Amino acid sequence: MGLGTEILMGPPRFPFYRLSTIGWANPLLRQTLPLLAPEMPRELLVDLSSVEFLDSFGLTYLAACLDRCSGQEAITKILVRPPTRANVHAYLQNAGFYESIGLGDQFRPRQPDRNRVDLVHIRELEPLFIDGLLNFLESLQPFAPGLKPSMRMSLLELVQNFAEHSGSATGAWVSGHKYRNRITLCLLDLVKGIPTSLRGVDRYRRMRSDPHLIELATEPGVSAVATNRGRGLDVIRRFVRVNGGTMTIISGKGRVRFRPDRRPKTDKIDGIFPGTAVFLSLVPTQRGLYVLGDEDNGNETY
Repeated sequence: MGLGTEILMGPPRFPFYRLSTIGWANPLLRQTLPLLAPEMPRELLVDLSSVEFLDSFGLTYLAACLDRCSGQEAITKILVRPPTRANVHAYLQNAGFYESIGLGDQFRPRQPDRNRVDLVHIRELEPLFIDGLLNFLESLQPFAPGLKPSMRMSLLELVQNFAEHSGSATGAWVSGHKYRNRITLCLLDLVKGIPTSLRGVDRYRRMRSDPHLIELATEPGVSAVATNRGRGLDVIRRFVRVNGGTMTIISGKGRVRFRPDRRPKTDKIDGIFPGTAVFLSLVPTQRGLYVLGDEDNGNETY
């Protein structure tokens, strides 16, 4: 397969929305879900020229889209038009995006940054990478005693669920970023998705609402793969809530945003997202410690 940055008149153009972020997911998906169609042209142009800003969701989604395209035998060439904004181009370069699509040798070496978790393609359970994610969070704000091992188990389960629910060896994409005072992490795949997975279990088979199934998946004990699992998203949801952050999940036709001290906000997305994206957003607090909420008694666990 050929990959390049040249521009041809012939290939169909697939533009990315100027704000490739979780907050602008609908316009982004409207423009880019056609990239994930079962039948694609032999050559295509992915146009990033108008992109003005990406968060961790935009970066992982962009990488996953091109990875999926490159895995289709019918596609013989993928052309990429880079962003015109120098800072956006530098972010993609330094986070490892161009390397992930085979264009790394066309640019200068990446610049390391402690405020970033570089883009990683996970094809199997990688405990060392999970440790790296936790170290990234801890470098920006410490964990309360005993919390880090619990978060490690939850992230390991979440990644394992991605691998098992997807029914595919294509794996998941992960990245993280600190921008100003906000820390974001995104874990994403483009294969099966939470609603489809849960409908494979008899007790959830008749549930038609994708947002409801997404919300259900964050409750303890709810899993499509094993009865002794289903704590990963529950612990992460409580962790994000009590630390004043948000967790947004997009899957199938639904999007659910879990917010501190309020009910989850649910809505439908434009189209069908053929996988699951879990996006975490945190703001370091004056308290100076990550803690974990205990929703059974309304207190915080230290």
